Amino acid sequence: GVRRPVLVIGLPVLHIWSMEELESVLAHEMAHLRHRDIDFQREVLGWTKSIRHRMDSAPPHTSRYWRRRLAESMLVWVEYFAKPVSRQMEFRADQCSAETTGSTSLASALEKLAVVQPVFTEVLTRSDGSTDTNVYRLLSRTWKRLKGPAYDQLRQKLVDGVTSHQDDLHPPVGQRIDRLRTLHQNTNADPYPSLYVLDNPNRIEQLLHNHLFARPD
Repeated sequence: GVRRPVLVIGLPVLHIWSMEELESVLAHEMAHLRHRDIDFQREVLGWTKSIRHRMDSAPPHTSRYWRRRLAESMLVWVEYFAKPVSRQMEFRADQCSAETTGSTSLASALEKLAVVQPVFTEVLTRSDGSTDTNVYRLLSRTWKRLKGPAYDQLRQKLVDGVTSHQDDLHPPVGQRIDRLRTLHQNTNADPYPSLYVLDNPNRIEQLLHNHLFARPD
């Protein structure tokens, strides 16, 4: 009956983040845990999502029309106020991370995370599903070749060109990065991938690839 939060870190990000960037992301997530932001998301946002799903799946009843309309109105108001609160939680966690590790590392980590997602999707489509074609190593090679205009084009599309929508629970990445630039800066001089905090990264990569992506013989 005891709930304990668990932070899941995807192996692909360990290929693209340096140690400083990983530390800044961990500081951001620890700020969420410290302020119990997950409780808000689970109890408020999770509750509204569950109620809305139940209402959408329930058959309509004429006799309950006004009660249903009242419930829908209440949900709209709860969601209207909850979403900006959720965005402010992200800004607060960003500021805590900047005060702990510096804002430059977190800004760089956020940018790379936005850029790498379509890259990893492309890597998955190119994988033939064999145990010999390890998607994580393929991602590493692809990421190292992604420089100059190709990277700038993806950043422009996925970071600079993304605008905020009222229904978003998170602020746009570009907005978070612009805000981080006004906070405490740090020098991120170590490009060494954080993948090597693992004892045996090659073995872990192969085990995960075989489990998640390789086709059974």
